[in-house]
Amino acid sequence: MENKNYSEMSDVEKLENNELFFSELKERYSEYDRRIDTLIDQISQAMSRQTDISEIKNILLDSANKKIGNLDGRYVECLKLLEIAELEIYFGLPCLFAAVNGLDELLELVTVLRFYIRRIEYGFKYDEWKGITELIDGFGVSFVFLCKLCLEKTISRKSYVIEQLSKLYEDIGRKNESMLILTLFESIGKKNEKV
Repeated sequence: MENKNYSEMSDVEKLENNELFFSELKERYSEYDRRIDTLIDQISQAMSRQTDISEIKNILLDSANKKIGNLDGRYVECLKLLEIAELEIYFGLPCLFAAVNGLDELLELVTVLRFYIRRIEYGFKYDEWKGITELIDGFGVSFVFLCKLCLEKTISRKSYVIEQLSKLYEDIGRKNESMLILTLFESIGKKNEKV
C-alpha cells in the first residue's frame, strides 16, 4: 500500500487496498494479542502459585506491561482488584487473590459478586441473592472486598446495599464483620454516594 492516508483514498483505491490494509491490521494486532495473552498468563500463574501479592503487583506495574495491558479489560480490572487486595492485607484479612486459581477465576468471581450486589441494590428478595453467602464462606470474600465493590460508580444505592450486607453478616453469625462493613463504608464510601 502506498503511503497514502486511507481516508484520502478514493473509493476505488480503498476497495483495491482493503485486503492489504486489513492484513496489516491483523498482523499488528495479532502481535498485541500474543503479548497480552502472555501477560495474562503471567498474572494467572502468579495467582495460582498463591504467592504474596508483591509478585502480582510487580507484574501489573511493570512499565512495559502497563503499555500493552491498559488496552485489555482483564488487566485494567486486575489493577482495580489489586487496590482491594492491598486493603485486605492492610486490615489483616486473607487476600482474595490467594483463594483463586488464576485471573479468569477471579474475574468470574467478581462478575458473580457484582451480579448479587445488583440484585441487592434493586431490592430483590433475599432468596434471589443468598448465593453470595456461599461465596463469602467458600472463597473467603472479605467485607472489605464487598464494600469496595459497592463503592463502584455503577452502584447508586450504596447505603442500602451496605445495610443489607451488614444484616447478612449478622444473620450468618459474623457480627464483627457486620459492624466493620458499616464502619468502613462510613469512613471511605459515604462521601462518594449519589443522593
